[in-house]
Formats: sequence, structure tokens, C-alpha cells
Amino acid sequence: MAQRVEHRFEFSFMARDELVYTYISTPYNLSSWFADDVTAEGDIFTFTWDNSTEKAKVVKKIFKKKFVFQWIEREAEEFLTFNIMTDEVTGSTLLIIQDFEDEDEYENSFMIWENTIQKLKRIIGG
Repeated sequence: MAQRVEHRFEFSFMARDELVYTYISTPYNLSSWFADDVTAEGDIFTFTWDNSTEKAKVVKKIFKKKFVFQWIEREAEEFLTFNIMTDEVTGSTLLIIQDFEDEDEYENSFMIWENTIQKLKRIIGG
């Protein structure tokens, strides 16, 4: 079994940081691009994809900068981190995603995130 490691992906948006933050931090907006359905009870978010459900706790949020989930049902402490920055050269908004996956699954994970982010870009502007 491969070791689970943190993978980092960076995507550029023409949308403002406030809009990107709204789409990474609210159940309604997350369900429009990230999962089939997302609900929240306090700081516990429930994500549903097809017949799979996973829960995560919001452990850090900084408006327009960062939103961090800790996956509850995974054995290791694994986080899904969304960081928002402004590219100083282009002025575009950068969304930096840090997620955990098997060490040998980087390419597959990148392709999944790439497709998912394309969905988000169609919604808020690329």
C-alpha cells in the first residue's frame, strides 16, 4: 500500500478573491462544483459524491485567504486546504489546494482536481 502524502495544486482565476472564497467555504456553493451535495451542521460539513459520503470539520478560516477542512473519518490527520493569494505579476487570484492522496497517485489526483476546477471556472469565470 502506498504512503499517503500531501499534494499541492495551483490554479489561476480572473475572479476576485471574495468570490473564490465564497465558493470554497459555503455548502451551497461547494455543491455546485466540488461534490454532488454538501450540507453543514455547525463546523461539520458532509460531502456526498455518488454513493459515497465523507465528513470534514472546518478547522481554520480566514476570510478571502484560507479555508481548511480536517477529514474526520480518515485514519491519519488529513486536511483539505484552500489558500487564496493574488499573483503579484498578473493580478489574478490564485487558488492553492493542498490535499492528501497516495504517493503514487499525483497525476490522477491532479487530473481530478483539474476537471473539478474547470467546473468552478465555468461558474465564476476563469
